[in-house]
Amino acid sequence: MRYLLLVLLFASPMGAVTYSVGPGQTYTNINDVPLELISAGDTLEIHWRSTPYAEKFVICAQGTQANPIVVRGIVNGSGDRPILTGQNATTRSQLSFWNENRCVIKVGGASVPSDTTPAWVTIENLEIRSAHPNYTYTNAAGAPGQSYSASASSIYVEKGKNISVRNCILHDCGNGFFVAPGGGWGDPALSEDIYVGYNYIYGNGVNGSILQHNSYCEAYKIVYEYNRYGPLLSGAGGGALKDRSAGCVVRYNWIEGGNRQLDLVEADGSGIEQAPNYGVTHVYGNILIEPDGAGNSQIIHYGGDNGNAVYYRKGVLYLYNNTIYSTRSGNTTLIRLSTNSETCDCRNNIVFVSASASNLGLIDDTGTLNYRNCFFKGTPTPSHSGAGMSGTVNNQGGMVTGADPGWTNVGSQDFSLTSTAASRNTGTTLHAAVVGAHNVTQEYVKHQQMQARLSDATFDVGAFEHGSGGAPVPPVAPTNLQGTATGTLGCDLNWTDNSSSEIGFRIERRPVGGSYAHVATVGANVTGFSDSGLTNGQDYNYRVFAYNGGGDSGASNEITITGSSTPTTPASPNGLTANAQTGLSIVLTWNDTSSNEDGFRLERDEGAGFVQIQQLAANTTSYTDTGLTESVTYAYRVRAYNAVGNSAYSNSASATASQSSSGGGGGGGGGGGGGCNAGRGGAWWLLLLSPLAALSARRARS
Repeated sequence: MRYLLLVLLFASPMGAVTYSVGPGQTYTNINDVPLELISAGDTLEIHWRSTPYAEKFVICAQGTQANPIVVRGIVNGSGDRPILTGQNATTRSQLSFWNENRCVIKVGGASVPSDTTPAWVTIENLEIRSAHPNYTYTNAAGAPGQSYSASASSIYVEKGKNISVRNCILHDCGNGFFVAPGGGWGDPALSEDIYVGYNYIYGNGVNGSILQHNSYCEAYKIVYEYNRYGPLLSGAGGGALKDRSAGCVVRYNWIEGGNRQLDLVEADGSGIEQAPNYGVTHVYGNILIEPDGAGNSQIIHYGGDNGNAVYYRKGVLYLYNNTIYSTRSGNTTLIRLSTNSETCDCRNNIVFVSASASNLGLIDDTGTLNYRNCFFKGTPTPSHSGAGMSGTVNNQGGMVTGADPGWTNVGSQDFSLTSTAASRNTGTTLHAAVVGAHNVTQEYVKHQQMQARLSDATFDVGAFEHGSGGAPVPPVAPTNLQGTATGTLGCDLNWTDNSSSEIGFRIERRPVGGSYAHVATVGANVTGFSDSGLTNGQDYNYRVFAYNGGGDSGASNEITITGSSTPTTPASPNGLTANAQTGLSIVLTWNDTSSNEDGFRLERDEGAGFVQIQQLAANTTSYTDTGLTESVTYAYRVRAYNAVGNSAYSNSASATASQSSSGGGGGGGGGGGGGCNAGRGGAWWLLLLSPLAALSARRARS
């Protein structure tokens, strides 16, 4: 039966934990959270506060599709995201990870927690900034004044699978967002299935350098959608979106500025060029804007840039239903195809320049461009290279030209079409290779939002369809609305997003028996909100609607929250460790996870049961127990207390007293500094001693 119990404990899933950080929450700061213990199903909720969180950390754990790991910002009533800054940031001392100088948040690549290839990790609703050589930070060893790399990024994915970054603002970094290929093609640590959606990425780069970009990624299968890319840092020469991935999809984005708007080049030593879809890239439904004087005159580069054409993409770029606008006073080139082995199928695009029609060149000098059913100002120039052009430009018909594509208001960058637009109903069918998986079904909505694209018999060219096809359909209603009173006259709400077409969510509140009133609006894919300003003892109803251009969804379920300013018991401490020292003493350390304790009560068990031996002050995280007996094993546990009552106990930890300090010790919960396996069953032999201790050693949770 003992063996059966042990097996069942190993087979049982651990309960998911939500770590709430911020004013009035369990944890005041991010680095108070035992980040080394995060695992499948856990959520790190970072609540908005008026001062940025100057903190850095790593996520190195594996979630699952059903139980992902989520790092989520909780916005305030105005929709402001919590800010994480790399400027003067500190790093949790219990963590240990390399390349600290490359990030504010790192995914993968650590010693503590144990190194693994992270999986099913989502980072959302945060503003992350200032990982840049202009700033310094304090590392995990406590050394201040550490310089960031020129290539530092807000989020650095060293390796990972099914990693999503959405609804974030990423700026003031070397690279805004960076994905490395992990172990490369054929390695289990290959980075793959990356999602980048609904983000605002701008103001990144290094003055005088062309090597840092708003985003720079190399992975197997990556999707960019509904993002807004803005100009880089003044004086920076990098690109807006640079990508070296296989299976790259760029759709429904707003990309403005940069040396080029899109730089889609070869894998850089990762072996990803061996992937079956390396030579197929999809770019559709985007708005690409080339400002006057902004770096290179080429809008798109496809192929390679490291000089060894063996590794270049040598495939097909499918470029369709994009709105492309250049305000350059001189020449603009639509696309540079690196060699004659690269091809672009270009259809249903508006490609418009504010200069003369002939200032638009279609290719640089090489490659094959097949274009049809596009709108131009007039007849474009095949190549500004003239006789030096060795590539091929094939006009396959259906072209429309004119002085105005029919945009609603170019001055305010409203590129939707009027009812009389010359570019209406002039498109053609999509290439057979993209039909199905890559139909044009959505449209970008300013900014970082989307709506369903209307469908009629013939495509309008460009990224927008005029509204003759009928009204858009409202989104599906959110469900599973839940809420918790914070005890500080506020509440935290969460719900399930069931729609793929919402622009955002509207939160409504009423005193029970009263009328509903609008409280806040949050963006697409946001599934949480923190309300404040409630009245103590008053009952409130809440409901949530999704909305888009077609109107509001039905309401979510209704819940009731009672405003409360009643103090609560403190959160339980965790990560308790016990280590024997010379002279018959044992040093105890633990994590203080509460912001409202009056102190801690420490208990000891010598074999006859736990008894309290000390009452310690608030914020205490260590104690040395002295005057012990040789060779006796002592077990310890600790709990926080305040005027309301006691918290739950921490994990237990034990050590054997010794005059010569050979008695050892350990932590039942795996907290503290530890080695590579701290907090993840490093002392495997404990599992054979006690199944319950095994469960605690595996994961000390409140």
